[in-house]
Amino acid sequence: MAATVTISDLMKEVKGASSHLVTHTIAPDTFFKWQGGYAIFGAKFDALPALIRYVHNQEEHHRDGTFDPRHELPTA
Repeated sequence: MAATVTISDLMKEVKGASSHLVTHTIAPDTFFKWQGGYAIFGAKFDALPALIRYVHNQEEHHRDGTFDPRHELPTA
């Protein structure tokens, strides 16, 4: 990714392309819409296992309202 690409432009493209894929190819008869916002977090490489666990447990986080992965990351 070029250094001149902003995070907001990247997210706009990712959300737009993935929405099109879902609504036209994967599940055309199912309603799909991204939430209005997004969050960006930075992390050290050694936090990768905790981030992977967070993503794998995302359904639980949404159900419980525990969206912040910093709660699961090792402290520096």
